[in-house]
Amino acid sequence: MVRQAIWVGMGECVLFAVPIALGLLVALGWGWSIGLLWGVATVGVGRLVRWGFLSILLREGRNGRAAGGASLARYVLVALLAVGGVLAGLPPLAVAGGLLLPSVGLWCWTVRVARTSG
Repeated sequence: MVRQAIWVGMGECVLFAVPIALGLLVALGWGWSIGLLWGVATVGVGRLVRWGFLSILLREGRNGRAAGGASLARYVLVALLAVGGVLAGLPPLAVAGGLLLPSVGLWCWTVRVARTSG
């Protein structure tokens, strides 16, 4: 159940990211396209790390301090990956857009589930 909850909205995010990345490739160049995909992949890596931390916390029954440390480590990892993409020459706006797309995918998933359940 935890594994499914971690990936909520990523499917919708990919459905948005691929056409947008192709449009950016045609309109602005490969750097923008790779930057967008880098941001999406960064969030995916962060969610994968969160899944690993949560499964360990649930299995071993750790306290809140360990959960807070795991969350901080995940945010630092995502920030370092995003900054690394920018330092590698990717456009910052494209990386930021990639970081934003999973949230848009989560919002779309929520609207879709709310419409089908009512």
